Amino acid sequence: MTCNLMIVDDEQMIRQGLATTIPWNDYGIEVAASAVDGIDARQQLNKLSIDIVLTDIRMPNMDGLALASHLAEYHPHIKVIMVSGYDDFSYAQQAVKIGVEDYLLKPVDIDDLIVLIQKVAREIENTRSDQKHLQKTYLENAIYHQVWGLPLQSPQELHAYHQVPVLPFVSMVKHYKDVTKYKNDDELDAFKQKWQQNLHLKLEEHGYSSLSIFTEPNVLLTCLTNNTGRLPTGSEVTDLLLDIDMEPGLIHLPYSTFVIIQDLHEAYNKMNHQLSTFPLLSDEQVWVGQKEPTNLKTIPDSFVDEWSQSLFQFDTESVHRNIDRMFTHMEEENFSFRETIHAISHLLKKSTDQYESLLGREAATEDFHDYSTINFWEYNSYGLIKGLFQKDIQQLLKQLHSHQTNPKAWLIERAIEYIQTYYTSEIKAQEVADVINISPNYFSSLFKQQTGKKFNEYIHELRITHAKTLLTETPFKVSEIAEEVGYQEYKHFVKVFKKQAGITPTKYRKLMAVQSS
Repeated sequence: MTCNLMIVDDEQMIRQGLATTIPWNDYGIEVAASAVDGIDARQQLNKLSIDIVLTDIRMPNMDGLALASHLAEYHPHIKVIMVSGYDDFSYAQQAVKIGVEDYLLKPVDIDDLIVLIQKVAREIENTRSDQKHLQKTYLENAIYHQVWGLPLQSPQELHAYHQVPVLPFVSMVKHYKDVTKYKNDDELDAFKQKWQQNLHLKLEEHGYSSLSIFTEPNVLLTCLTNNTGRLPTGSEVTDLLLDIDMEPGLIHLPYSTFVIIQDLHEAYNKMNHQLSTFPLLSDEQVWVGQKEPTNLKTIPDSFVDEWSQSLFQFDTESVHRNIDRMFTHMEEENFSFRETIHAISHLLKKSTDQYESLLGREAATEDFHDYSTINFWEYNSYGLIKGLFQKDIQQLLKQLHSHQTNPKAWLIERAIEYIQTYYTSEIKAQEVADVINISPNYFSSLFKQQTGKKFNEYIHELRITHAKTLLTETPFKVSEIAEEVGYQEYKHFVKVFKKQAGITPTKYRKLMAVQSS
């Protein structure tokens, strides 16, 4: 970086000679101004950015000592080199005490002057580097405090940075869990460092200064700063990121406009939320913020029904086949992360509710994944989320099998419990099949296999057995008993009773009365 030099001397020949006889640009120096005395220098310094002042001691109006004192008080960052005659040596020594960097005796040796100027320029560059590093550190700390919502804990020295404007965007690696699963800690650190450095280099090549911090293992928040000029717009950043040739698998989401660091927390949260609304299979390198859909996509009821039936038929192969079908559907319909998590959470909740309803006991869900805490940064693909869901369902299947060695007999036991409770109502096979989560056709077949009776035969048997008790032990009319055991039509009751008992209900009552007398 160039240092700006001002030459101050009352003799024009000396000023011109110093300005033109030395190839200053070769040493990173630009002669930005010259002045005839201290007063002239002071006036120009109010308008110019000067790093080094090369001044004579003896000058009219304001000499070099007075100028050095002024600079020490009002422009302490400016380095002063003084030129003095032999007779002014004591004054030069005095000048050093008030902050003059060094002095040279007349006649000035050009080589000595160049060596001294280069030394001072290096000191200036080191100071600039230290200041730049310090400012960067403060700016990064201010970003950390704001992103993590800690403004009240922000140290006082960071407050000035809260008003600094930045244009933020977030970056992440697609399939992060798969990409990094075999990396140890050192390899993972190197991977993330390379990712961060490459992004900074690419931005610098396009003329942008930036700061970035990892807010999550797979979230790099980058803030473009205005150190080199105006901040770009959100659309300009989108075009910039599309133009940058980055490693494959990176996704970027720029914010729509610049924000001051004080408002960065809100902007960061908005970007995070937006990411979760994009389809997980999107191949776009740069995602542009979109309006959030009003209604979430859901899995069709037919899929859910088939899923439940396969699960509670203990058909492991069918269970996993249906999981594949559901995730294929979500991919084809471009489900977002949020929609995918919502769908599988609903399925798992439905499955555990059905489990508890059938078994009459709570499912052991403490080892299931908490999908409300699953974050998009790590599980940003259908395959990764599918893996979590399969593990939970496998646990549920183990619990189902641990409670019953014969799954089919267990299902029919639950069905019979329900039938014996509600057989006096207008109970249908469809209703019982729904309760135990299997299809009506499968239920009818399984019921006949396990009980030796068809569903309707079993219902009629229960009802007629109950009717016999009522005919024997109560004075109710036959029509009242028919309705009590579940028959709405008297004639139908009589027909079924005669088929089961061999005689009509009236004759059965009389026969029982005779036998008991």
